[in-house]
Formats: sequence, structure tokens, C-alpha cells
Amino acid sequence: MGFTPIKAFIKGGAEFAQKVALARLEGEYELRKAAGLQKAKLDAENAGKLVNFQAGNVNLTFTNSDLKDAKARNQANITDMYTTLGSNNYQNFIKAAKNERGGTQKIANLNNFLIGRTNLFVQDSAIEEKVGDAVKIVKYRDITIPYKQSLESGYGKEFIENVIAPSYNVSYERFQKKYPKKLGLMSDKKLTSDGFVSYSHIPYLTEDVYKSSDGEFIITQANDAAKKLGTRYDKLLGAWQVGTGDELKNVQKQRVIWDVYANLKKVLPKEGIDLKNTGAYTQFISSARKTAYDSGVSPEQFANMLQTFVPSFSATDVSPYIYTTSSARDQAIKKQHSNHLKDEYNIDPEEASAKASAAKQASGIANRMILEFRKNQEIVGPGALQPTASGVAKTLEGFFGSTGMLSGFGSLTAWVTDKKGFNQNQASRSRLQNKLAKYQKDFDERDNSHPSGLSSNARKARIEFMKFNLAYAMASAFQGGTGGRTISDQDIENMMNAMKFEFDSSEDIIINSLQTIQSVMRDVAVIQDGYMRGGKSAAVSYLLEQTNQAFGVDFAAGGNYADYAVAKLGGKTAKTGKFTVQNKTIKNPNWTPNSPPNVPKFITVPK
Repeated sequence: MGFTPIKAFIKGGAEFAQKVALARLEGEYELRKAAGLQKAKLDAENAGKLVNFQAGNVNLTFTNSDLKDAKARNQANITDMYTTLGSNNYQNFIKAAKNERGGTQKIANLNNFLIGRTNLFVQDSAIEEKVGDAVKIVKYRDITIPYKQSLESGYGKEFIENVIAPSYNVSYERFQKKYPKKLGLMSDKKLTSDGFVSYSHIPYLTEDVYKSSDGEFIITQANDAAKKLGTRYDKLLGAWQVGTGDELKNVQKQRVIWDVYANLKKVLPKEGIDLKNTGAYTQFISSARKTAYDSGVSPEQFANMLQTFVPSFSATDVSPYIYTTSSARDQAIKKQHSNHLKDEYNIDPEEASAKASAAKQASGIANRMILEFRKNQEIVGPGALQPTASGVAKTLEGFFGSTGMLSGFGSLTAWVTDKKGFNQNQASRSRLQNKLAKYQKDFDERDNSHPSGLSSNARKARIEFMKFNLAYAMASAFQGGTGGRTISDQDIENMMNAMKFEFDSSEDIIINSLQTIQSVMRDVAVIQDGYMRGGKSAAVSYLLEQTNQAFGVDFAAGGNYADYAVAKLGGKTAKTGKFTVQNKTIKNPNWTPNSPPNVPKFITVPK
């Protein structure tokens, strides 16, 4: 039978059906293929979202964000990181890994992963500024501020050292210095009886002294102060030593500064002094300062001590950042500090610099005068009643002659022409001008009957001329040029009158007055230098300036720095008894029947 139309139809239908079936199969395959690809893709993505780290029974699983915006994704990953690590999961992982074979590599793998995440946060927080002609990244936001848990016991030193610091490409010490109370310095280390550590730069701290009650007291105070200052206690012990030579070996001499510190802790608020409301604290500070100075403590040491009782005097907009270089940080802090002083306290750092320079000059003049009088005492004799003006001729050349003290003074022109910063009170200026005109007239008046060849008027003129130059330098130290409080010509006159010596006064009287001037001017220099340094140094400067102004008018309102100088020259001292703290004995709230022997049942506290 041949090929018929019906057969052809049947064959065509079968082929069509086959094609349809094949197409269906192919479609289903493609669908399954597409679905498989999608599933595979999803599986791959999901696999990428979960990152696991296992050490012992500690499992850390991190989820990678799938947000499209890069900055939002990085932020989400940082939040996930801190959530996963929890309060102490990081430390738990580290401890577990250290007990495992290959644990070091596990720790390294975890830290590298965390660095990768933290570094993206760092780069996102970069802040650019124009440096010269180029725009450069100068700082990054400090991640430890929004995520404070990284500084606490759960994360601690290892997290900052091995994750955060490398992410910023800075040393761990940068954070350690920034957060000494959280991350600790050597100040946490205490000497123990079975491990005495000898420091050659602390002569008095022998092993016997260390084991004594004096040594225990000093070490305890040093650790406390060092933590507050963010330094090592052994460095502080070295810096707060008093005296020279054999005095450095005298533990009772060295204990004085620590007694002052301990007593200030009893009377000053633990949270620090409110600098805008110092109240009666200036009385305690003034009395403590007198005790310290009388015992040989320097103004610099006392100012350093006060840093433990004040907050930072700088604004806070520097702390949230980690700077690319220390110079960039220092420059930013300097700029911020200057603006803060001007805006909040009306203090100009440039003016402070001028005041510090003038104060050092005045202190130098007083010191040179003291040396000349000491020289006179050595040649003529130590006699306390020996009038300086009646000394032999050869000594007078050193003091009064053209090659001696007078050679270091400028002319009166500076004051006469000075219109900057001084109140042109015509009455007081006229009095000073008349006096100085007489000094100039009498300057070289002769008297051959006197060993010096100078008349009493000439000797008086030369002494008064020196007093004027000294008072002028002191007034300039208080004023410092334009801005701030204007020092009047009356202040110069008052300071001259307050200098308790005349041309016929004994050497000892003159020396005592000059030593007071030197002390006051050194105080001024320390204060003004502190303003320029900023931070806690500037806070101490402000506190000391408030103390001095209160002292000048017997701790009543309305005083000024010139009043303080006049009061000191007049022999005024801080009120007695203000620094004495009465104590009482109470039951120790930390004591229990099971307490160790070093926890006493009763303790002594201020009333």
C-alpha cells in the first residue's frame, strides 16, 4: 500500500505532537534550570551573608548587609559586629581560642575580619580640610565614642590594640593616652613587698622606706594622682620631688607634697571644681599653696597637682576624632582651644603669651637684683643691718654703676610713650612723672664724702628707678597689652609703695621683698603659660587666677590681680586654719565579717 494522504496527515500530527511535547519538555527544563540558577544564586548570596568563627563552644556568626547604599551597608555591618560580639563574646572567643591548637590563627582570622569592617567605618567618616593648597583627610570619627562597649571590660585592651588601632593605622598608645582611665597606664601598677622595684631617679624610695607607713602612703597617693593625670606613677614620683642634694633622700621632706595632695582630696569635690563657681574653694587652695611653697614645692609642681581636681578647660569638639598625624591633631586642638578661651572666658592666648613673657622678665629683674645684693653681702659682710648704700665703692659699681644692674634697664621712654593697655589717669601719671623727673635730676648728684661718690639723693634716685622699672614690668605682666583688664598708672604707684625697702634699707629687707616679687611673677608666668597649653593646664590657670584675685581682697568679691601683688608685697598671707580638715571615725561600708585583713572595719573620713 503506498503513501496515502491519511498516512501523511497522521505522520504530520505525530511530529507536531512530538515537537509540542519536546517544546514542553524544553520549557520545563529551562524553567527548572532558571529556578535552579536562581536558587543557586540565592544560596550563594545567603552563604555570603553569614560568616562564622568557632573557638571551643563560642560561636560568632556575622551577617553581611545587602543594602545597596554603601555607607548604609557599612554602618549596618558595624552595628551587626557589635551586636554579635555582645558585652564579652569577643573576650570569650579569645580565651577559648588560646586553649586550642591553631587558636592563634583563629584569633588572627577574626581580627582581620573585624578590621575589614571597622576600616570601612573609618573611611566613611573621613573629614577633609584644606591644608596649604591641597585638600587632605585630616581626621576620622572615633568609633569608640558611639560604641563605648569597646573600651569596657568585655572588649578591653586586646580589642582596641588588635582591631580598632590597626583600622585607623595608629598605635595603641594613641588610644591608651586618650582613655587612660579605661585602658590604664603604668599607674595601675603597685609596688609589692615581695617585688620591690627600685627607681634610681627617686633617691628617697629605698626598700625600707617603701615598706614603711610613709612609703605606703606616698605610693598610694602617687597611684591615685597618676591615674587622674594619665601618666605613670613612677614618673609622677620623680616629677613631684622637692629640694636638691640630700633633701632628695629625706622621706619626710618628700612626703610634704603628698600630704598637701591628700588634704586637698578631702576638701575639694571628687567630681572636680566648677570653674565658674569656685566658691570658698579658693581659700583652701590658697592655704594649700602656702603650705606647699613654704616646703619647697615649685609653682609648676603645685599647678600640676591641681590638674587632678579640675575638668579640661578645652571645648569637647576635638575628642570625637582620631587625627591622621599628631601635628594635625595639635593644630586642631590649638585652634579649638583658642576659640573656646575667647568665646567662653574672654581670654586671649596671644595676650597670655605677652603676659607670660613680661612676668618672666619681671622675675628675671628681681632675681638679678637679689644676686647683686648677695654679692654685696659677700664682699661687705653679711650684716643684716648693713645699709646697702653705705657699702664700699667697688660693690656699688656692680649695683649702681653703668655696667651693673642699671645697664639692664631701658629708659623711661617706654612708659612715657606707652598708650597701649594702660589707663591714662592724669592724676596718678602726673605724680609718677614728677617723681621720675626728680630721679633723673638727682641720678648723678655727687657727694665725695661718701665711699660711692654719690649723694643720698642719687642713691635714692637709683633705687627708686629700679623699683619703678620692676613695677612697670609687673604691671605689663598683669596687662599683657590690649584687651582684658587695663592696669592703671595707680597700680604701678601702688606696687612701688608696696615694695618694703628704701635706699637705706638693709640687704635682708630688700632681698625678702624682691623674693616676694619673684614668687608672684613666677606664679603669673605659670598661669599664663597654662592658658597657652590648654586642657587641664588652662583650667588650673583659671582656678589660680580666681584664687589670686580673691586673695588680694581677703577673699571678698571685687579684687584683681594687681591687688594680689600689692597684698603679697605688703606681707599678707593666706588665712590660717582653712586648710585643716577635722576627721571622724566611721564603720567601713565595704567591710564584712569575711573581709580580708587589709579591709579595716573602721575608717577615718572628713567631718
